[in-house]
Amino acid sequence: MNTSKRHSFMPWLMLIIAMVFYLYAFVLLVSLGVMSTELKHSFMIGDTALGVLAAIYFYAYSGMQIPLGMILDRFGARKLLTAASLFCAVGAILFGTSHLFVLAILGRLLIGVGSAAAYVSCIYIVATWLPNNRFALLNGIVVAVGMLGAVIGQAPLAILIAKTNWHIALWLLGACGIVLAILSWTIIRDKKHPKIKMSHKHSHLITELKIILKNKQLWLAALYGGLMYTNIMILGTLWGIPFLAAKYHISVTTASSMVSFMLFGFILGAPVIGLMSDHLRRRNVFTISICTASVIFLTLIIYPTANSIVLPSILLFIFGFLSGGLELCFPIAREITPPKVIGTAIGHVNFVNMIGAAILMPIVGLILEMLKTHATHLSKATIYELAMTTMLALQIIAFILSLYIKETHAKLQYADD
Repeated sequence: MNTSKRHSFMPWLMLIIAMVFYLYAFVLLVSLGVMSTELKHSFMIGDTALGVLAAIYFYAYSGMQIPLGMILDRFGARKLLTAASLFCAVGAILFGTSHLFVLAILGRLLIGVGSAAAYVSCIYIVATWLPNNRFALLNGIVVAVGMLGAVIGQAPLAILIAKTNWHIALWLLGACGIVLAILSWTIIRDKKHPKIKMSHKHSHLITELKIILKNKQLWLAALYGGLMYTNIMILGTLWGIPFLAAKYHISVTTASSMVSFMLFGFILGAPVIGLMSDHLRRRNVFTISICTASVIFLTLIIYPTANSIVLPSILLFIFGFLSGGLELCFPIAREITPPKVIGTAIGHVNFVNMIGAAILMPIVGLILEMLKTHATHLSKATIYELAMTTMLALQIIAFILSLYIKETHAKLQYADD
């Protein structure tokens, strides 16, 4: 009896450890936005270089998604999560120790490589150990926990940096990574997959990639999620805080708190939308409705009509709630791909999600720098508004793509192994 209970609880404990690592990875991700001013002073860099430093994370993260998905399909999550935690720890400590910009880039690169394993490992554990009929809900909870890390990485981290400095904050984050590596090795376990033999792995590689890359619906779902995610990253990790600070003439700490409203909305929206989607067994109705409403609320956020910070905070919360629906791209991916390549499919979708942020965040920084240089007659707030208009274009494209995503009715198109 006790053994049975232990075995039934272990998958949930494994998921908890993986989700804590995902939360940790998000803290590392958004930390750059909180310490952006200090970093520009310390390294004597401008907005474009800061955008590149932010993008390095996304290049590493996105570039590792499909390879890590394949590693998961063959070796499971235990070794991967342990190694990933150590990569993040070393990267954070190196970044925190650095007084040279090139070493900061290297540290950020290591953080990106390690963080790349966080989400795909969580969803792999959900897909291989936990009930299929609650995939969207559990995926929503995973996404919400990750976004909680973004909240922790905003105002609380800003307070810590204000009381100490950004070096000490990163050293502490590095220590957390070491603890997570120990927990991952101790607790995570992997299932055996007899249908995928080591002797056949090379012959399966090209076939599995073809299954993923030729799936048009998978591409549509991935691009929908990627465009939505890029907007959350633009607002939540780098440019949202300075935009709000310039627009409302408030401190970085206050602006961080406003951004946290959006992240709290996302935390609530991801599991709620996932639960509703599972219950109603509909995906596309939600993706279309979410994109439509998001265009409206994003417009009101970028071009506010009120000077008070109360209304934009509410709008940010609603936009964050709606953006939680981007997580539906992963249940859709689960439902339209064979179980033997689920890790690769999730990695592919996550790759598309992250590559948008990797490409567009430096572009927003470049636009800001060009406007500051050549449009000196414009106010700082107006310059940020013009640069943020990029987000509206992305949201409209996401809406158009959502119209072509076929309804799966939350049914698996392939039998489980």
